[in-house]
Parts: sequence; C-alpha cells; structure tokens
Amino acid sequence: MKVQSSLKWLLGLLMLVIGFVMISPLSTQAASFQADAHTIRVPLPAGSTVSVPKYPTVIPLYKSDGTKRPYEIAVSNPLTTDTTLINLNDEKVYYRVAATDYVISTDVQLNVANSSNSVELTVNYVDTQNHSIKPTQTFSVDNDQVDDFIAGLTSGTPDVVIDGYQLSDTKSGPHEVTFIYQPDQTSVTFKYVDTAGHSLSADKTLSGKPGSAYTIPDPAGNADLKGYDLKEIQGGTPSGTFDTTDQTFTYVYQKAPSPVTPVAPTTPSVVAAPVTVHYQTTTGTQLAQDQVLTGDLGASYQTTQKDFAHYQLAKIIGQPTGRFTSSAQDVTYVYEPAQGTVIRPFMIYAKRGLYHYASPTFTRAQRGPFVKQQPRIKATTFKVVDTATSASGKLRYRLADGTYITANPNFVANLYWQGTRYRKLRVTNPQGAYLYATTRFSTQNRRTHLKKGKTVTVRRVIHTGMTTRYQLTSGQYITGNKQWVTPFK
Repeated sequence: MKVQSSLKWLLGLLMLVIGFVMISPLSTQAASFQADAHTIRVPLPAGSTVSVPKYPTVIPLYKSDGTKRPYEIAVSNPLTTDTTLINLNDEKVYYRVAATDYVISTDVQLNVANSSNSVELTVNYVDTQNHSIKPTQTFSVDNDQVDDFIAGLTSGTPDVVIDGYQLSDTKSGPHEVTFIYQPDQTSVTFKYVDTAGHSLSADKTLSGKPGSAYTIPDPAGNADLKGYDLKEIQGGTPSGTFDTTDQTFTYVYQKAPSPVTPVAPTTPSVVAAPVTVHYQTTTGTQLAQDQVLTGDLGASYQTTQKDFAHYQLAKIIGQPTGRFTSSAQDVTYVYEPAQGTVIRPFMIYAKRGLYHYASPTFTRAQRGPFVKQQPRIKATTFKVVDTATSASGKLRYRLADGTYITANPNFVANLYWQGTRYRKLRVTNPQGAYLYATTRFSTQNRRTHLKKGKTVTVRRVIHTGMTTRYQLTSGQYITGNKQWVTPFK
C-alpha cells in the first residue's frame, strides 16, 4: 500500500513539472483586439491576475480554440493574466496565463487592475425579420473591455456558421452585438386569380440566392388568362431580384369586355389619352410628384409603386397595368403611416432652406430659427429622435433639441449612405478622408489618408449606431457620411 501511494504521489508531481515546463511566458499585445472566425481576444490592464478559492490546487489548461491541454497547472499563488478570450463556439470565457495557454473562467476568479466592474456582453443571432435563429449568448467581461469586444465582433472577421443561412450584416448597441443572417435561398411565387379569388392558372415558384436576379414570368403568353384583363397586383410590384424573405405576388384578373365590332374611324387617327399616376396619403397629402405616362393607342402601360419612409401601401385605386385608350386614366397609390414603427435615432442633413417649429403642426406662431441652404459638404445636420404627424397628417421629424422640422425628402435626407450594393466610393470632401483598421474610428485606428477624388472598392456595409461604415476589399473601413464620400458605378 505504501508503494502504491508513493507511485501516485510521484506521478502527480511529474504531471505538474511537465505543465510548468510546457507553459511559455506571456508576451505583450499592442492591438485593442484580435479576432478570428469564432474567438475574440482583448488585452487586460497590466497587473491583472486570476486566483482560485483554495491554495494550492491543480486546474486544467486550454488552447485558444477551447481544446483541453494534456497537462495541468499547479496554482499556489495568483497567476498573472494579460488577455480575456471569448469563444463563440463553446460560449465560454478564458484568461491567458501563458503564451499559448488559457484557464477557463469557471475555474478561477479574475482580478483586474484598476477595474470598475464586470458587465454582461450579449450576442444575438437573428434573420432579416429579427427572428432569433440561434440561442442568445451572454459573456461576462470587464467593463473597460466591452467596447473592444464589440469592435472585434463587428470587425467583419467573426462569422459563426449557421446551416441554411449566411451572414449579411452586423449591428451593435450598448453591451450588445447582433449578427444578422439571410437565408441561403428564398422563393418568389406568382399566383393568377380572378376577382373572387379563384385560381385561373397554376402557380409559378422560383428559388434563388438573395440578391440574385430572376426573370418575371410574362402572363401575356399564358393561354389560361385569355379573355381576362389584369386589374391589380397584390403584394407589390415584382423587382426581378430575390429578397431576403419569401415573396408572393398575386395577379388579380377581371373578365375582359365583350369584343366590339370595329367601326370605320370618322377621323384620320385617334390619339391615346395619358395615364396619370398619383402618390398620396390616406388624408390626401401628396408624397411625390405625379407621373404622366403616354403611348400609342392600344399599347400597354405599367405603373410603379414607390417606397416612402415611415409609410406603407394601403391600396391602389385604378389599374396599375393596362392599355392606353382614348380616355384619360388615373392610377392612385394610397399610403398610410406604418404601424408599430420603432424609431431609432438617425442623422439627416438639410437639402434646402427650412424652419424649426415648436410643434408638428406648422404655423407662423410656432416658427423658430431658419436654416440656410448649403452645399452638401457644408449642409446643416440634425439628429432625429422621433417622428410625429401634423393635424393634416403630414410626417414631421422631432430633433434632439425638441423642435420639429419637415420630413419632406425634397428638404432633408439621411446623412449616411445606406446602400448594400455599392461597389465603389469616391472621396468628395476637399479635406480628404481616412481609412481605419476597425469600425471604431479613432486616432489610434487611423491608417491611410485619401485625397479628394480618390476611389475605393467596397466589400460590404456595416451599420454601427447612427452611422454606416463601408468595409473595403483591403479589409480597412471608410465612413459612409455623404459629406465625405459618394458611391458610383
């Protein structure tokens, strides 16, 4: 029994010695974070340590990918640590105690030099409709590290693989990062029904990658629809590009009028009357200038639905598609305020001169300071914190200072480019623009200065707070501010 006890004691001592020999010293890190496909590492202040509840004790060591080492470490005193690592795959937090060795947070207590407190960092995984597609992850990190972890998560490097989806965008907020995924494939279904909802022809369903093009089926050659005229298209107007969600467009037909026996014209020719397209709210407020369509008598026409911020289509009065006749025709797209819209603050700039007002209903008595019209690079900017409507139903923006201005797109526009398909940007500000190493723009992260007229190639857009950043093919980032850059083909 004594021999067996001695052998166990010698074997344990040998494992501790091997652990000490294989552990290399810590090295100094200069970057604010390091990231790969599923881990982010952020430095800790000098003098930080990890401790255990009871000394001495033996705890396991891990690699940076969360793999357990074949050896352990004997802890007799607090261990120096210089890095916190979060692993998106195993949802664990680790602390580096040697060049390539880590301890798991559940085995130790972190003691951060000059630290205020620890906070919870939340990581969400949602689709483009904000539906959760993977359980939310929560990591406990030091308060002074949370901004660097957010910068690492939104740097474009982490990309957690989720079957059936691909990463399309990343957004951040206080102590929170949200990865937004779009499906690998979505569908577009075309239905053909009469005014009673009865199917006239077999549905056509197309599938493809979001953002790729598809050919809109031409119902003109469909024998099932002979003797019918198109009345309206429900579900909007097909764009020819697969969306990030499944779409259905329903073509509603009505019986064509009985053919009329041709009568010899009494005049040399008949001129077709125009089709006028109107865009207005349910209260009659005009949202855009009327469009007048002209063409030959009997030729087909197609109207276009427009999108307006904070409004949704309520109904279409008239026929959105049809043929030119000798009588004038009107098609009216009627919009209503979008319900349940949560306004997140955003930045706009003045395109034309405008007044501040004390309330959403603009009167001379409510009028405040006047803002002059300026070129875009010098235009006055505003922070929008909410929306409101006037007594007549017109949309207004409430600013951070509590005043109201018009939301008319002829007078104001978003300060940041929002496009996801821009391929190139040109620097337009006379002061030039800087490229940055991360989406966190600071003097420390500043890399290259570009002069006015310089062009760059875009990889993708990233939304962060009220701004947009564009990641370039070089991996660096540039502002999406319209006063500094402009997209072009």
